[in-house]
Amino acid sequence: MKTTCVGILVALVTIIVVTIPAGARPVMATDCLTPPAGLISWYTGDGNPYDMAGSNHALPHGALAYVPGQVGSAFGFDGTSAYLDVLDSDDLDFDATENFTFVAWMLFPTGSSSPQFILDKRQLIAPGDARGFALYLQGGRIALQLNDGSGSTDFISGGPDLRDGVFHFVAVSVDRTSPTGGTIRIDNLVVLNFDPMVRPGDLSTTSALRIGRYMFESIANYWLSGAIDELDWYSRALTEGEIEALRAALPAGKCQTTYYFGEDINHSDQPPSPPDDPARPDSLPNCRTAQSAFLAEIGPAYGVNSFEDLAPGSTVTEFVFGSSIATVQGE
Repeated sequence: MKTTCVGILVALVTIIVVTIPAGARPVMATDCLTPPAGLISWYTGDGNPYDMAGSNHALPHGALAYVPGQVGSAFGFDGTSAYLDVLDSDDLDFDATENFTFVAWMLFPTGSSSPQFILDKRQLIAPGDARGFALYLQGGRIALQLNDGSGSTDFISGGPDLRDGVFHFVAVSVDRTSPTGGTIRIDNLVVLNFDPMVRPGDLSTTSALRIGRYMFESIANYWLSGAIDELDWYSRALTEGEIEALRAALPAGKCQTTYYFGEDINHSDQPPSPPDDPARPDSLPNCRTAQSAFLAEIGPAYGVNSFEDLAPGSTVTEFVFGSSIATVQGE
């Protein structure tokens, strides 16, 4: 990539870094958890509906808000209008051989209604017959419905009513090759084991994924009321240890891969060339102003406080972004 600075082309380098959002205290990148393998989509709720792991970005509707979460902010659902849609893609579908896991922090207000739909990706293939899956709250307990075109089965967990106004860690893992391969965990407890093989068929649909609202709105809405934070979607059944590590990864959460574009970092600021040396056009004041403007556009959370002092030919290893420290993973 190139940019013009005082009429001269100056090369830019792209550095891939692992960092986390700025918070109330300096946070080392090592405080965050490397996501388990198989992460398909990851919705942080940190002020945007983007997929941090892939390209399945969500479209917000209604009075969707961003509220305090367990890791930064969370999606806030008002119970009457707020929801998210994600366009259909192959990696959001599961055929008869594919396993999967859903993980998120969830908060449901005391006295809120039931059922409430958390995830819904189903499609009508005949009157009264659907294909796909849905994750929902029934009587205050987490439930999963699997529809394979030949019928549907609901797996409703036990445990206390989750409508208590506090965040709970929810993990639903499905190994479709095992009669004991279905598990629903709330916080650090297994509240249901089930047999997913009773629905052995294809769960794939061409419908969108809906977050926070019932798919078949001509029948009902079943709005979600409360908050969802760190919603993860995996292409395999995570192990108990991996799920526990995700639950314990507070307050930093999972490490994010982001992109920083820096200007000729190894050479621009090296002596003996002073900032106003015409022989160093990348050190001219106008170029410095352009660089500062570019960094300001990144936003306050990712403003660069300082660069490392590097000798020519050195390797960049670390950046300071706001109150976070980012380690370089590659170029």
